[in-house]
Amino acid sequence: MAGIGSWPEGTVHVDGDVVIDGVSLTALAAEATTPYPCVRALIEPWSDGVVTSPVAFISAVLTHVTAVEGDARGRRVIVVDAALEGRAAILSEACLIGRSTARVRRVRARVRFAGSSSTHRISLPLDVGVGELLVIPCDGTLLRADLVGEEVRAPADPRPSSHP
Repeated sequence: MAGIGSWPEGTVHVDGDVVIDGVSLTALAAEATTPYPCVRALIEPWSDGVVTSPVAFISAVLTHVTAVEGDARGRRVIVVDAALEGRAAILSEACLIGRSTARVRRVRARVRFAGSSSTHRISLPLDVGVGELLVIPCDGTLLRADLVGEEVRAPADPRPSSHP
């Protein structure tokens, strides 16, 4: 169960999905390019579900699994397309969406963010595969530009811009 204070205001967890302010992140993934941050006010654990002042913000980052590898110690490494290194990711609250995980055994694994060589501990279902969706809450306000690592940036358009 997700902890209050780890997710944006208006977040509801349902089997296989995270819904923020009525928007399914699974449905959003079909329309948006990942990584995609959803930024909302943070509900502090001691506030009885009320947004406090001054308002603090938290981002729920929708991300795709781009690879599943093994490291030198034989540990499973899940690689995601979000450059979250140094971004205060709350990995204990990360969740797989887009399918039911109710009967799938969770295991400890490692996660590597785009543009980084270091790995971090994470608990995910044993059968996570390439192309699947993870949502990872992160403290603070993140923009998409903050999350796109160099290895996943689209090449610049060589055509001259007609915009001023």
